[in-house]
Amino acid sequence: MRRAFVLLLILAAGCANQRSQSQEFVAQGNQAATEGLPQLAVSDFKKAIEIDPSNATAYLDLGLVYRKQQQWADAESAIKKAIELAPKEPAFARALEALHAEQRKIDDEKKAADEKRAAEEKKAADAGGLLGQLGGGGVSSDSGLNTIGLPPTRPAPAFGGLENVGAREKSPSPPRVATGAVEVRGDLDKELIRRVIQRHVNEIRFCYEKELATKPTLEGRLVVQFTIGASGEVLASIVRDSTLNDAAVEQCVAHAVKRWVFPKPAGGIVIVSYPFVLNHA
Repeated sequence: MRRAFVLLLILAAGCANQRSQSQEFVAQGNQAATEGLPQLAVSDFKKAIEIDPSNATAYLDLGLVYRKQQQWADAESAIKKAIELAPKEPAFARALEALHAEQRKIDDEKKAADEKRAAEEKKAADAGGLLGQLGGGGVSSDSGLNTIGLPPTRPAPAFGGLENVGAREKSPSPPRVATGAVEVRGDLDKELIRRVIQRHVNEIRFCYEKELATKPTLEGRLVVQFTIGASGEVLASIVRDSTLNDAAVEQCVAHAVKRWVFPKPAGGIVIVSYPFVLNHA
């Protein structure tokens, strides 16, 4: 009986170590994504999944990177796997909805641009053909005078380079997530906490960005209060204060923070209050 109990403890410790290693690769992947290195981020998330195939967060973050690359099929597959592993996590379902909405929007914009390009090319061709007909014939005289023709026609303009329609349009600035001073109660260095949060800042941006798509004036400041346990995992996470007045963003952020893993505190639990300023300008 005692031997079986010891084996169970060893297995439990092994699983905990596996989860910890997997989360380290997730954190590295988020850092790579933040630094604009999508291929490295994908590699890190896949390593996290290889170590712990039940890591739903790794699948979600992998899907978000694929979404940024507009690899729709891969993104949908990864996010659906995250939902399968954590069906009660509302942020995962919203991520899939946001993916489908963005895909439809981009497809509609591409279709509209193609239709506009085709219409303008047809207009240019028609105008060029008409000018060619007018400029091709002269008026000749029986008295031997030189032929009087219309002024030479210039080639029809390419309407500003239609192949680049939309390329010159100013792309919208990405939503900004700024952080403020951290308040810590407990024995864990503020700089260590800040580094972990910076690795995951894209998750906060994602929560804000998906609501910004339907609420373009949405912006404000929120303060997240969370408790770090002795193992480094977040035991509880709430939005303590907010000027956003948007429950969807606040709930998404609180759920995201709940999944993070921090260094183990030296003694007891640690309570952290961390502000995020979200704006789109």
